[in-house]
Amino acid sequence: MLIPCAVRIASDFSTGMVAQIQKVQQQELDGNPIWSRVEAKVLDAQVLDGIEDASISHITGTMVYNLVSDGRQALQAAQRVLQPAGVIGMTLGAGAEWTDMVRNFISFASCSLSLFGHDVIGFSQSSIV
Repeated sequence: MLIPCAVRIASDFSTGMVAQIQKVQQQELDGNPIWSRVEAKVLDAQVLDGIEDASISHITGTMVYNLVSDGRQALQAAQRVLQPAGVIGMTLGAGAEWTDMVRNFISFASCSLSLFGHDVIGFSQSSIV
């Protein structure tokens, strides 16, 4: 569980998606104070410019690392911004053509947890067919 005062960064490469986050944030601010700690940002997952090294405790990604042009670079950017005991979690859609690649990554990462110096957790079993 994240501490209640933690800042949450909601990001996307698309300004339109970030605008949607900001719209929901404005609608929900009165009824749910957690939205006051959400920072919606346009970010490239392959670079994560503007986020300091080792400053993030948790990263989650849904349909991110498989859709960027360089998934390895995006994972390296995530490694850069994660704190030493940071956690990365990702979900992937079932039935996509790259699920074999993900299975191989999970097998490799679970056998070699020093891959990025972090534990690899957060994979949804239902999304890994």
